[in-house]
Amino acid sequence: MEDSHGTGYNRYLYRMDAIVSEPTQTATRNVRKAGSREAMALLIVHHDDPQFIGSTAVLPRRGEMVLGRDSDAFAPGALAGARVSRRHCELKLSGAHGVVVQDLESRNGTFVNARQVDRAELQAGDVLAMGRTLMVLLPLDSGRLSRPHPRMVGQSAALGRALAMIDRVAELDIPVLVLGETGVGKELLCREVHHRSGRRGKAVTINCATLPDDLVQSELFGHVRGAFSGADRARRGIVDAARGGTLILDEIGDASPALQVNLLRLLQEGEVRPVGSDLTSQLDVRFVASTNRPLAEAVRATAFREDLYARLNRCVVRMPPLRERREDILPLAKHFAAAVAKCPVALTSELAQAILLCDWPGNARSLEALVERTVLEHGTEAPLPLPDWWAKEVGHLARPDETPVQAQASASRSRPERAEVEMCLERHGGNVTNAATELGVARNTLYRWLKNWGVALDDLRT
Repeated sequence: MEDSHGTGYNRYLYRMDAIVSEPTQTATRNVRKAGSREAMALLIVHHDDPQFIGSTAVLPRRGEMVLGRDSDAFAPGALAGARVSRRHCELKLSGAHGVVVQDLESRNGTFVNARQVDRAELQAGDVLAMGRTLMVLLPLDSGRLSRPHPRMVGQSAALGRALAMIDRVAELDIPVLVLGETGVGKELLCREVHHRSGRRGKAVTINCATLPDDLVQSELFGHVRGAFSGADRARRGIVDAARGGTLILDEIGDASPALQVNLLRLLQEGEVRPVGSDLTSQLDVRFVASTNRPLAEAVRATAFREDLYARLNRCVVRMPPLRERREDILPLAKHFAAAVAKCPVALTSELAQAILLCDWPGNARSLEALVERTVLEHGTEAPLPLPDWWAKEVGHLARPDETPVQAQASASRSRPERAEVEMCLERHGGNVTNAATELGVARNTLYRWLKNWGVALDDLRT
């Protein structure tokens, strides 16, 4: 049966993913003023006192925000750790998306992505460490979850937007297509569609990659007794088992041509006929599909049916990878640890930082495996330490070094040669503020170097 809408309608559906993702762009625009910089915030993701985890400090659009024991950027006591100085560092917006952090001669140093810096540029997703407190820099986004979700672990705006989209379509009977990398939690989102739909039937999952071609019709629609050799009794199909509920087509991008043909007929005709039977029954099933493959590219390569894609592509929900929602990583790690230990498990700041700075190409699935191994080796030791094998076995998962040039220069030249400093000061007529800016260090740092070297500023000024 041909799709009555034709290819023009299919081309329109190919653009549905752009239309569906529009709320993401709108949500980002809502937190900005016209012609101004993007609003940025620091989110505490690890703290010795759990009550401060999730606290947010919004960077001012003008001027600096000072962090330290004496600052009020977060809730009182949030930065009261013994390893945090009274005035530890300051941050200010730089450009449209960046933030500059400047160490203020702190006693124990300021760290960006596990590297000590005097001055550095931060981008969204970077990890700022002061003492044992870890913070992630994020765009201020209204989509971020304000309270824990009963079935999904995380608090990121990306997760919030995915759940908001599900809310909008949950009670409609249109198919939903969930996109995301392997291990990102697509099936959880599929089941969330079913949970919020209010349907009384079951959520039944078909693994499209493993269904044999010679059993496709029998598995989907069932069969009557005697329908084929070996059919000694009638059998109910997967679709009938999902009647009144939701049929989850897991990894639809790996479906064989035979399975694609049968799914298309199912979606178009809305009827079920068991193999060997002349009787059909009306279908009452909600379809939710998931895939880690770009289906539009598969259609262009003729590896996936254009008409089936048009049927499935009416509503698209994207689940971003963990590297794009870094604030969800530690809540997930603690969730996995508690599941193994059968009780809440705390993490050391060293382990928390190592987990945060991984890119997790396998997403939640690989995170779960490594956290489980760590818990099994160390038991419920509190807090859970960084394993000795982590650097060797997990080092390849570490995110690429994205520290900007300013931070690299600061880290590698934290103590330049005396002659270089003197020449810099001479160029600026002995002006310490201007020289410190060029060298990328705090003024106090430059004064300390000069004192240690016994350099007199008056000599350089003359």
